[in-house]
Amino acid sequence: MGEVLILIIIALAWGFKAAVANEEKKVNDRETGSVSASPDELIKKAKRTVEDLDALRGQTEKKRPSPTEIKALHKQHRADEWERNEQRHADERAHSEKRWELARKKQADSGEVHSVHMDSCEDRLENLKVLYDAGILDREEYAQRVARVKQAHAQSRG
Repeated sequence: MGEVLILIIIALAWGFKAAVANEEKKVNDRETGSVSASPDELIKKAKRTVEDLDALRGQTEKKRPSPTEIKALHKQHRADEWERNEQRHADERAHSEKRWELARKKQADSGEVHSVHMDSCEDRLENLKVLYDAGILDREEYAQRVARVKQAHAQSRG
Protein backbone atom coordinates (compact mmCIF):
# COMPACT_ATOMS: atom_id res chain seq x y z
CA MET A 1 0.00 0.00 0.00
CA GLY A 2 2.90 2.35 0.61
CA GLU A 3 4.05 1.93 -2.96
CA VAL A 4 0.64 2.87 -4.32
CA LEU A 5 0.55 5.96 -2.13
CA ILE A 6 3.94 7.06 -3.44
CA LEU A 7 2.75 6.49 -7.02
CA ILE A 8 -0.39 8.57 -6.37
CA ILE A 9 1.67 11.40 -4.86
CA ILE A 10 4.06 11.31 -7.81
CA ALA A 11 1.10 11.31 -10.26
CA LEU A 12 -0.53 14.26 -8.44
CA ALA A 13 2.74 16.21 -8.39
CA TRP A 14 3.28 15.49 -12.07
CA GLY A 15 -0.30 16.50 -12.91
CA PHE A 16 -0.03 19.70 -10.85
CA LYS A 17 3.26 20.55 -12.54
CA ALA A 18 1.67 20.03 -15.99
CA ALA A 19 -1.31 22.22 -15.04
CA VAL A 20 0.99 25.05 -13.88
CA ALA A 21 3.06 24.78 -17.08
CA ASN A 22 -0.12 24.82 -19.19
CA GLU A 23 -1.38 27.96 -17.38
CA GLU A 24 1.97 29.71 -17.88
CA LYS A 25 1.83 28.84 -21.57
CA LYS A 26 -1.64 30.40 -21.86
CA VAL A 27 -0.46 33.58 -20.14
CA ASN A 28 2.59 33.78 -22.42
CA ASP A 29 0.45 33.17 -25.50
CA ARG A 30 -1.90 35.98 -24.50
CA GLU A 31 0.99 38.40 -23.96
CA THR A 32 2.71 37.55 -27.23
CA GLY A 33 -0.49 37.57 -29.26
CA SER A 34 -0.43 33.90 -30.10
CA VAL A 35 -3.37 32.18 -31.79
CA SER A 36 -4.65 30.94 -28.47
CA ALA A 37 -5.48 34.52 -27.35
CA SER A 38 -9.13 35.52 -27.43
CA PRO A 39 -10.43 37.99 -30.04
CA ASP A 40 -11.07 40.64 -27.36
CA GLU A 41 -7.48 40.41 -26.19
CA LEU A 42 -6.23 40.69 -29.76
CA ILE A 43 -8.37 43.81 -30.33
CA LYS A 44 -7.08 45.40 -27.10
CA LYS A 45 -3.51 44.64 -28.08
CA ALA A 46 -4.02 46.07 -31.59
CA LYS A 47 -5.53 49.29 -30.18
CA ARG A 48 -2.66 49.61 -27.73
CA THR A 49 -0.15 49.14 -30.57
CA VAL A 50 -1.92 51.75 -32.72
CA GLU A 51 -1.90 54.22 -29.83
CA ASP A 52 1.80 53.57 -29.26
CA LEU A 53 2.55 54.13 -32.95
CA ASP A 54 0.52 57.36 -32.98
CA ALA A 55 2.45 58.60 -29.95
CA LEU A 56 5.75 57.78 -31.67
CA ARG A 57 4.65 59.51 -34.88
CA GLY A 58 3.75 62.59 -32.88
CA GLN A 59 7.25 62.69 -31.41
CA THR A 60 9.04 62.20 -34.73
CA GLU A 61 6.91 64.70 -36.65
CA LYS A 62 8.06 67.45 -34.34
CA LYS A 63 11.70 66.58 -34.98
CA ARG A 64 11.61 66.11 -38.75
CA PRO A 65 10.35 68.89 -41.07
CA SER A 66 8.37 68.09 -44.17
CA PRO A 67 10.05 68.12 -47.61
CA THR A 68 8.42 71.45 -48.47
CA GLU A 69 9.75 72.95 -45.25
CA ILE A 70 13.21 71.59 -46.04
CA LYS A 71 13.08 73.18 -49.52
CA ALA A 72 11.94 76.47 -47.99
CA LEU A 73 14.78 76.37 -45.47
CA HIS A 74 17.33 75.74 -48.23
CA LYS A 75 15.86 78.54 -50.34
CA GLN A 76 15.99 80.93 -47.38
CA HIS A 77 19.58 79.89 -46.62
CA ARG A 78 20.63 80.58 -50.23
CA ALA A 79 18.90 83.97 -50.16
CA ASP A 80 20.61 84.89 -46.88
CA GLU A 81 23.98 83.80 -48.23
CA TRP A 82 23.44 85.77 -51.44
CA GLU A 83 22.52 88.85 -49.42
CA ARG A 84 25.62 88.48 -47.21
CA ASN A 85 27.81 88.10 -50.30
CA GLU A 86 26.27 91.15 -51.95
CA GLN A 87 26.90 93.22 -48.82
CA ARG A 88 30.47 91.93 -48.58
CA HIS A 89 31.11 92.72 -52.27
CA ALA A 90 29.65 96.21 -51.84
CA ASP A 91 31.89 96.80 -48.82
CA GLU A 92 34.92 95.54 -50.75
CA ARG A 93 34.09 97.80 -53.72
CA ALA A 94 33.71 100.83 -51.47
CA HIS A 95 36.98 100.04 -49.71
CA SER A 96 38.75 99.50 -53.02
CA GLU A 97 37.43 102.78 -54.40
CA LYS A 98 38.68 104.61 -51.31
CA ARG A 99 42.11 103.01 -51.66
CA TRP A 100 42.29 103.94 -55.34
CA GLU A 101 41.24 107.51 -54.57
CA LEU A 102 43.93 107.80 -51.89
CA ALA A 103 46.52 106.30 -54.24
CA ARG A 104 45.59 108.75 -57.01
CA LYS A 105 45.82 111.68 -54.60
CA LYS A 106 49.20 110.48 -53.32
CA GLN A 107 50.46 110.05 -56.85
CA ALA A 108 49.22 113.49 -57.82
CA ASP A 109 50.94 114.96 -54.79
CA SER A 110 54.19 113.02 -55.17
CA GLY A 111 57.11 113.67 -57.44
CA GLU A 112 56.10 110.81 -59.74
CA VAL A 113 53.63 113.04 -61.52
CA HIS A 114 56.17 115.82 -61.74
CA SER A 115 58.75 113.63 -63.37
CA VAL A 116 61.63 114.56 -65.61
CA HIS A 117 59.28 114.77 -68.58
CA MET A 118 57.44 117.70 -67.04
CA ASP A 119 60.04 120.33 -66.63
CA SER A 120 57.97 123.40 -67.09
CA CYS A 121 55.55 124.93 -64.67
CA GLU A 122 52.91 124.94 -67.41
CA ASP A 123 53.12 121.14 -67.77
CA ARG A 124 52.68 120.65 -64.04
CA LEU A 125 49.73 123.03 -63.94
CA GLU A 126 48.20 121.29 -66.94
CA ASN A 127 48.55 117.92 -65.17
CA LEU A 128 46.83 119.31 -62.07
CA LYS A 129 44.03 120.65 -64.27
CA VAL A 130 43.56 117.17 -65.79
CA LEU A 131 43.38 115.62 -62.32
CA TYR A 132 40.88 118.28 -61.22
CA ASP A 133 38.71 117.77 -64.31
CA ALA A 134 38.76 113.99 -63.75
CA GLY A 135 37.39 114.50 -60.24
CA ILE A 136 40.46 113.13 -58.50
CA LEU A 137 41.21 116.48 -56.87
CA ASP A 138 38.57 118.66 -55.29
CA ARG A 139 38.61 122.45 -55.62
CA GLU A 140 40.51 123.09 -52.39
CA GLU A 141 43.24 120.52 -53.09
CA TYR A 142 43.57 121.79 -56.64
CA ALA A 143 44.06 125.36 -55.40
CA GLN A 144 46.64 124.27 -52.81
CA ARG A 145 48.67 122.28 -55.34
CA VAL A 146 48.56 125.03 -57.93
CA ALA A 147 49.88 127.42 -55.28
CA ARG A 148 52.69 124.96 -54.40
CA VAL A 149 53.68 124.48 -58.05
CA LYS A 150 53.76 128.24 -58.60
CA GLN A 151 55.75 128.74 -55.40
CA ALA A 152 58.24 126.00 -56.39
CA HIS A 153 58.55 127.57 -59.84
CA ALA A 154 59.14 131.00 -58.33
CA GLN A 155 61.82 129.61 -56.00
CA SER A 156 63.56 127.74 -58.82
CA ARG A 157 63.70 130.93 -60.90
CA GLY A 158 64.63 132.98 -57.95
